[in-house]
Amino acid sequence: MKISISEICDYLNLLGVSCRYTGNSGFIVEGYCDFAETETNCMTWIKNINSIGFDSLQLSDSVLYLVDYIESKETGCENINVIECENPKEAFFELLKHFFIKSQIIKIENDSIIETHNIGKDVSIGHRCFICEGTVIGNNVSIHHNVIIETSAIIGDDSIIWSGVVIGGDSLNFYKNKMNMDVKVPQLKNVIIGKNVEVGTNSCIDRGCLVDTVIGDNVKIGNLCYIAHNSRIGNNVFVGANSMILGGAVISDNAYIAPGSIIMNHKKVGDSATVGLGSVVMKDVQDKNTVLGIPAKIIKMMSS
Repeated sequence: MKISISEICDYLNLLGVSCRYTGNSGFIVEGYCDFAETETNCMTWIKNINSIGFDSLQLSDSVLYLVDYIESKETGCENINVIECENPKEAFFELLKHFFIKSQIIKIENDSIIETHNIGKDVSIGHRCFICEGTVIGNNVSIHHNVIIETSAIIGDDSIIWSGVVIGGDSLNFYKNKMNMDVKVPQLKNVIIGKNVEVGTNSCIDRGCLVDTVIGDNVKIGNLCYIAHNSRIGNNVFVGANSMILGGAVISDNAYIAPGSIIMNHKKVGDSATVGLGSVVMKDVQDKNTVLGIPAKIIKMMSS
């Protein structure tokens, strides 16, 4: 594929991305690459170019670079092909998706067992999935291979469920009887997943016991995560890979849970709070605070 600079700038403008180009107006992009391993006639992006400085980089005139707006014009790189814009990472990957990634074929594979009829428009379901009766799947949902939905879950529009995910399984929830034996607590409720949610490969979201397990809109859950019964995750939350949200925990809107973290039962992570890498949250985290460690302790207080 050969893409002109004018085609690239026109598409960015269509997206509402203001940009400025300097360089060879006849330059042709034929592919994409990582900044550390550039290739001829490819495009890439550079993070925080004003912190790095053009003068410290060895840039090639055979590559198109997407960068932040450059503060200093005395770069010595006026002949380099550069698109300046407000968010070069976003612009780069939007261009990559538009020009280089083929649209997914919308298809429901015949070897999947689908007991529900509540399926929206433009839904894709991969090989060897099981979706139980009563499940509601919204529009434009993509369910990849070997996904199991064991309860009458609700999955909102534009969500992506990656391969190996199990939704609606039972948590290890027991009580001791008079003979001191563990007796399973019945899990009676469901899983509700909002719109534009992404659930990473081999993650598990358990059904609720007496209340539903709820995932809000625009939530991103990494690979190999565990969301236990009765958990509540708000909107715009990021849960990093290998994290565990245990029974009854509450994650408020805009929170960030770094990879490998554990939120203990019934603990709350506040609005816009951050839980650092590999932390174990054993006490509630207040809004906008940042915690880190085992047990997690405050390293940054909310601003007044």
